[in-house]
Amino acid sequence: MNSTTFKLFTAITVCAALAIPVQLAAQNDSAPTNSAKRHHYKLTVLDTLGGTFGEAWGVNNRGSMVGHSTLPGDATYHAFFLEEGLITDLGSLGGQYSNNSSTSPINDRGEVSGFSDTATPDPNGEDFCQFGTALICLPFVWREGVMTVT
Repeated sequence: MNSTTFKLFTAITVCAALAIPVQLAAQNDSAPTNSAKRHHYKLTVLDTLGGTFGEAWGVNNRGSMVGHSTLPGDATYHAFFLEEGLITDLGSLGGQYSNNSSTSPINDRGEVSGFSDTATPDPNGEDFCQFGTALICLPFVWREGVMTVT
């Protein structure tokens, strides 16, 4: 066996050995477990605000969630608040069925921070909210059903 063939054979053997899965002790079913330390999670498919896309951005310790979702027609999306299975459209600073809004994480008091387009064109043509609208973008806080500009 010449040295090139030997090197090739050795490389193939090493690659094959590395490709074989090795089960770690932590993954072994026979390893001792402490069920009190195991975490269990529940996966929930969220409704949208009438469109075909939505995503959650945060969840608090009470199980309330925030995110944004498209409206019917998928041209606009709004921030939402979900609590006890009820999804609430937070609207936007440009009107209920126009413009876009999105959220940041939620706190344990149920207050939501976010940002929204207004109905006013940005005089510099900027797209600060990155919604592609070139409208003035403002931050907001939503608490107890009211969106307030901050």
